[in-house]
Amino acid sequence: MKKNLSFLIALAMSLTVSTSCLAATNLATASDNNNKVTSINISDLTLDKALNSVEDSSLEVQSLNKKIDSLKKVLDNDQMQVTFINVSNKSQSQYPNGKYAGVMIQKEVTPLLDQKNIDDTENSKNERVNSIKFDLEKQYMNAITAKNQIDNINKNIADLDEQIKQTQAKIDLGQLTKDSVNSLNVQKSQLVSQLSAPYTQQQQAILNIKKSLNMDLNTALNLADAKKNFVKFNDADIEDKIKEAVSRDYNLKSIQKNIDIQKIQVDIQTKYAYNSLIEPMNSKLTLEDLQNKVDDTVSNSYVSFWKAYYALKNKEDNVQAQLVAQESAQLAYNKALASFNNGMIDKVSLDSAELSLNTQKVATQQAINDYMITQGQFNYALDGHSTIAANIGASAQ
Repeated sequence: MKKNLSFLIALAMSLTVSTSCLAATNLATASDNNNKVTSINISDLTLDKALNSVEDSSLEVQSLNKKIDSLKKVLDNDQMQVTFINVSNKSQSQYPNGKYAGVMIQKEVTPLLDQKNIDDTENSKNERVNSIKFDLEKQYMNAITAKNQIDNINKNIADLDEQIKQTQAKIDLGQLTKDSVNSLNVQKSQLVSQLSAPYTQQQQAILNIKKSLNMDLNTALNLADAKKNFVKFNDADIEDKIKEAVSRDYNLKSIQKNIDIQKIQVDIQTKYAYNSLIEPMNSKLTLEDLQNKVDDTVSNSYVSFWKAYYALKNKEDNVQAQLVAQESAQLAYNKALASFNNGMIDKVSLDSAELSLNTQKVATQQAINDYMITQGQFNYALDGHSTIAANIGASAQ
């Protein structure tokens, strides 16, 4: 027993060592022999500040910005070619046989394709920025709830240390036998072992935040407190909302743009590529393929939005279950407090009931945070982003 206790205490003490690549400034020392994990000092970085810095900090976003700039240069160059074609004022007869169709495609189709590539990449950037923000929000909240659980356990350890101290004093006075402190030490070792999970969760969340914001991993990161309040999603008209979302879905609009552009190309090649049957035929086949994709895209969008909705409802059910569990834990604590006041149980039993209640409060808050962040994702998806809806559904599987 003593060896196991020594090992667990050593584990808790090791958790108090500052790990500069993962942690924050004040993850340092335990006070006295309480074996506490000192969690991050909550200050400096607010959630709003973190979210507002995503576009400037994220390497992924910076890469997409560079891609957009490059695509805009391509458009500028192709528009310049159109200007040259217009300025030349050459008629079809002035071009070699079979070349005029290509010239007209360069003039009428290529700039449209360039602009569509820009639009697609800007949409990808918009979706990626929001995805990073939603994940960053989740990681931030995870770090805070983990810190709260560490604090709960440390408080219980401190209370238990006081009980051990008082018991040891009575042992020294001969009022109690030496084994009277054994059960308290066992309880303490169990509490110390419970510190590992929230500590790991906290440090992983901090690491993920740093990566999202492209921060130096050795930089101290201090988080301001934050939490979500529970507000149910209004799904009274969910069928209409999803129907509207599908009609506004960017993927569907993108295919429709491709169809419109391809129709122009088919018309040009049908009219001007009269010495070739292959090019007009290939363009028509491409157009047919695009038109066939419309129904599949609509169907897939409906599936994505409905899966996302049910994933959100499952998380709502989880919140309700956690709230019920919290009510039960509150009743158990109230009963324990009354029993303590009547002298029926000791302080250790009361502290245990308090820890159970506080642990459940953390679980409830985690469920609320997760639900509200997913609700934000779903609302964003309903603005015409079936790709985000698909991600919500996939993450729930």
